[in-house]
Amino acid sequence: MSPYLIFETASVHAGDPDRLFVLMDHLAPSEETQRKGLKFHPISAETLATPSFEFFDIYRKLEIPRETWGRIIARASHFYDVWLEMADANCIAVFLDNRDRVFGVKLQASMLQNEEVLNLLQAFDLAGTRLIANVSGFEISEIERILDRLADVGFLRTNTTLQIGFQSYPTAIEDCQLNKIAVLRAAFPDIDLGIADHISATDPYALVLPAIACALGCRSVEKHVCLSRAETEYDAMSALEPLEVRQMEQHLHAVVQSFSSEFINRAEEAYLTKSRLLPCCARNKREGSLVGAGDLIFRRQGGFPLAPDQIRDLQGDGQVLARTHGRGDAFFKSSFRTARIAAVIACRMKSSRLENKALLPLGGQPMIERCIENCQRIRRVDAVYLATSTLNQDAVLETATRKMGCGFFQGDPDDVMKRYLDLARDEGIDVIVRATGDNPVISPEIADYLLESHFRTGADFTRAENDAVGTGAHIINVEAMRRVFEGLGGAPMSEYMNWYFENNPDVFSVNVVTLPPHLVRDYRLTMDYQEDYDLFVALFDQLGQAGLPHTLENVFSILDRQPDLAGSNTRMLVKYQSDEDLIQELKLKTRLPKGRVGETVRPEQGL
Repeated sequence: MSPYLIFETASVHAGDPDRLFVLMDHLAPSEETQRKGLKFHPISAETLATPSFEFFDIYRKLEIPRETWGRIIARASHFYDVWLEMADANCIAVFLDNRDRVFGVKLQASMLQNEEVLNLLQAFDLAGTRLIANVSGFEISEIERILDRLADVGFLRTNTTLQIGFQSYPTAIEDCQLNKIAVLRAAFPDIDLGIADHISATDPYALVLPAIACALGCRSVEKHVCLSRAETEYDAMSALEPLEVRQMEQHLHAVVQSFSSEFINRAEEAYLTKSRLLPCCARNKREGSLVGAGDLIFRRQGGFPLAPDQIRDLQGDGQVLARTHGRGDAFFKSSFRTARIAAVIACRMKSSRLENKALLPLGGQPMIERCIENCQRIRRVDAVYLATSTLNQDAVLETATRKMGCGFFQGDPDDVMKRYLDLARDEGIDVIVRATGDNPVISPEIADYLLESHFRTGADFTRAENDAVGTGAHIINVEAMRRVFEGLGGAPMSEYMNWYFENNPDVFSVNVVTLPPHLVRDYRLTMDYQEDYDLFVALFDQLGQAGLPHTLENVFSILDRQPDLAGSNTRMLVKYQSDEDLIQELKLKTRLPKGRVGETVRPEQGL
């Protein structure tokens, strides 16, 4: 919105009304321009000062009869919004004589506590009268009290403008105090602000300062005007001549143009589109992969490749690369396709410490069914499979699996990763949520949390850092598993599958996630020993009696209230965390040889 401009005539007429008529003709706006204000001072020496005041005789010289003011105001109202200074009783009388033609009134700072003027005004209905209150010299607390008094007089707050700026004949630049604008905006956000600028008209800054004030938040500008400073006896120092007024208006118009109504305009958008460096592939990325920040280099490119946030959004929707991309290849929407995500439960019947544990009953159902149930609650998976071996002893698991509507797959007895890869090949799986049949209360909430992070960061492998043993899952790209096989020719220790990724951070993008507190406890919730089974039996008995599903929230709720039950199996150790010989063997045998799996990847956090 363009700033509202008020031409201040002040004393330029020197008591000659014809000077005002001529000035109005020279400043008269065209019909196409925004309507402006024109302000007059219809003062009387006797009601403004006493004969002892040094300028009393000048005030008398400046007097114009009330009826003449009526003709001036009538003429001005055809072209301008007429404003009157409320300096004394005579100003108020002229206001009342011409009220239908007066747009608004102004109270100088020196008049805001003039109870004679305020009491005279208070006798009339001012609800529709606009007011400019110049508050130069007043603190914020004083301005609050002034506004309250003006409300008592009858001026509406919504019709009021607070104005800064004072006359020093002329005012020095350092006294313009544009810093006040921000302070007043913060203190009075519901009231318009304005400026009365009185710096020397011969200073080039006089044409620019109003535009700066408007850029800072002023909605109106009051500026002294005259036909010729050389021929003007009074108030000439700050007054602009007609040509200078036009130049000032050009600056104001430029300010308006520089404030676009849109946060991003077309030219800005075109500039960014043309100059932006967009991501392309930093190294070979195969079909089925996810793209992380470490996989990208940025170049200016032709066509319409994807921006980083667009890649992130596509992957956030569960998409992977639809084809292999080489170094320097751009990414387009067609570069991605929807991933097939499956929860795959590794389970066999070979347990020696707790025989046939997969089929041991928990609350009337085999343990493996409890695990399948929770995997089927993972929102983002397309299917759930139980992956076991081709040995006869494991065939018994098919009955429980089919009963639950879960896919059943038999593969390599010892190499779990090969078993997963064969299943993924047959079923077209891109991303696996790795679970084990030892964990009847695996958490679908944690699995979904990890899946979201996995796709958002473009990882190869994702796990939780602080999950309770037996509640979490691993998220693994099938393409990353294939690279393990290419590097090692197999994965004989893939019972500990995470080691193949976490032991090769220079090859794989490993994403370790800190879970929120409500998903975290220091409990052991996997089944490997009799003590584990005893805990689960007690836990599922209580869940059954209460009619509650085996969600993580319900499990934690029971164990939080029963520390003896929660701690009944804590002496059981996790072998891959406590067996130092096993740890050293894993470090050695899961390390991929250099140069066997293509280019390395430095993992980064997200896009």
